[in-house]
Amino acid sequence: MEIIKIIDKQKLNDITFRFTMGNGGAAFDAPGQFARLYADGGKGSKLVPVAEFDSNRFIVILRVEDEVSECLAKCEPGTELGAELGLGCGFDIQSIPDGSTLAAEGAGIPTVLNLMRQLLIYGKDCKIVLGYSSKDNAFMLTPFKSLASNLEIITEDGSNGRKGHIDNAVRKADYVCACADGDIIRRLCDKTDAGQFICIDKIEENQNVITREQVMNM
Repeated sequence: MEIIKIIDKQKLNDITFRFTMGNGGAAFDAPGQFARLYADGGKGSKLVPVAEFDSNRFIVILRVEDEVSECLAKCEPGTELGAELGLGCGFDIQSIPDGSTLAAEGAGIPTVLNLMRQLLIYGKDCKIVLGYSSKDNAFMLTPFKSLASNLEIITEDGSNGRKGHIDNAVRKADYVCACADGDIIRRLCDKTDAGQFICIDKIEENQNVITREQVMNM
């Protein structure tokens, strides 16, 4: 376990916070990795997706959905936390072809932002599909809008136009990378022949990126 220090905190919406950590970034080497943050007072730990990293700092997105995340969300800049860093294998950038579809819902959205940025460095432009519960709960849209040439947003309640989940916005794709709940990932796999996936509701069991074949065998 390492000790990391919060140096910045931003509230993205009522249940989502962006934390910048001032150290520990060197532990990450691929988009799609996670950090485990430990709440003070022995209240447990939470796996959180990493939205950005460099040789020093890293940024995580925390959604308040249980007692542990509620405790962590109360932390302010200057707070030190115990953490496990560099968890999961991350996405294999080299295997992702230009023109692939990147899709994410909820807590998976920071992971796809990190992936998109890395792919752009390699000259790979992808279609982006993002899913939110509602227009009011949308977060991190600004960097996607500034970097993505093909962006589609879908909400569960239809408040942003199209209603449904990210799999409803993907008809057929040669290659898909996605981070969402397992049932949505499985439906996406019916619409592609290849890809890399993170089942966000199963990351406590497996933080690694898995293939289409592994998803279909779950």
